[in-house]
Amino acid sequence: RLQTAERLVAEGADKPFLALQFIDAQHGLIVGAYGLAFRTDDGGNSWHSLMGQIDNPMGAHLSAIAQQGEHWFLAGEQGYLARSADGGHSFSQLQSPYPGSFFTLQLRDDGVLLVAGLKGNAFASRDLGQSFQPVPVNMPVSFSDAIRSADGQLLLVNQSGALFRTSGQPGALLQPYGKPLGKPVASVIEAADGSLTLAGFTGLTRLPPSVTTASE
Repeated sequence: RLQTAERLVAEGADKPFLALQFIDAQHGLIVGAYGLAFRTDDGGNSWHSLMGQIDNPMGAHLSAIAQQGEHWFLAGEQGYLARSADGGHSFSQLQSPYPGSFFTLQLRDDGVLLVAGLKGNAFASRDLGQSFQPVPVNMPVSFSDAIRSADGQLLLVNQSGALFRTSGQPGALLQPYGKPLGKPVASVIEAADGSLTLAGFTGLTRLPPSVTTASE
């Protein structure tokens, strides 16, 4: 750990952060390349490293964070997954269902954990990451982001601009949602009125609630 810390100091601030999660105005977690991970408890005025408290021996890039109650989850490259049961203070690595990279993960209101990433691979867990089941997706395009919508379901976007939504039906966790945008999407957020704002290298796109509702 000391050698890693000394190397990071010597190389300087040249490594990107890839995911940020705040649970309130004071408490947040940020992660990134080569296992970078920092926590704040004062609204970002100060940060302290969590790299010594995360079971990540290979220094895998960390791409996504999800949280529900005291449980926090991390996902990253080469199938890396980890879970915290102490409010995000320490993380233990989980057995991964897939060796490829994950780019997003999110928790549904009922506790179902969905992880997704390279080439449209997605997996669901109903026991907080102890086991995972494949989620069929008929589009081999990498997922880029996922959010929990106002109704407690999940909304996922991929790099071709297609949107998918979780379903409570057994065996049909993901289903197409709305019309594909036909351009890459890197991230998505939902506004209070149900509209979606999607971001990518082509800029921002806003979808009013009527657009997605009418095309379901």
